[in-house]
Amino acid sequence: MTTLRAKPVGQFIERLQRAKHYLPEYRTYRVFGAMAYLRVEQVSDQYAQNQGLFVIRATGDSAAIFNPADFQPRKFG
Repeated sequence: MTTLRAKPVGQFIERLQRAKHYLPEYRTYRVFGAMAYLRVEQVSDQYAQNQGLFVIRATGDSAAIFNPADFQPRKFG
């Protein structure tokens, strides 16, 4: 994804919630989510973070996680 938008964040969360149903071999694992992007539309990065997703911004030849140090990721599935 190049531009992070709110609607795809919501769609991704719906998929994450069904992940263990479609991949039963991972039923004993903790499932976390992340959204990576180059550009952000409005405050979609904040929305993703508030939903418990890791937020990864691509910068040049690398990427960085932009969640604050006290961020608590949400477990899905």
